[in-house]
Amino acid sequence: MKVGFCCKFLDEAGLNVPELNYKATTISWLLRQPFDVAEQRLFEITNHNCDAALGLVKKLSTEAPIKRMVRLGSDLLPAYTHPSTQWFWKRHDVVSLVQSKLQEVGSLARANDVRLSFHPGQFV
Repeated sequence: MKVGFCCKFLDEAGLNVPELNYKATTISWLLRQPFDVAEQRLFEITNHNCDAALGLVKKLSTEAPIKRMVRLGSDLLPAYTHPSTQWFWKRHDVVSLVQSKLQEVGSLARANDVRLSFHPGQFV
């Protein structure tokens, strides 16, 4: 049996830990921006969110085995399935970034018996 954490990580005082939690954006914000601004923001968010997932698994690796479970948030890859952002998610550098970082997350989770789950949301 495991007791898991759900999507957002707070410290013992109930405060947000930015390096372990995802950043987000909205489709409407992205569509109002110039192409290069939207592209840069999506890249920054994607990089941060993958690093946050890795950091969260690292943190949970130090917990008692019963606490080594987490549901990764649905905003890990924002706007991933939305038709207006498909150009971004098909970029080779983005595919390579996400693939390498999520492989690292998976390897670390397997090596430390951290159970991962995922509940996708809209456009994810």
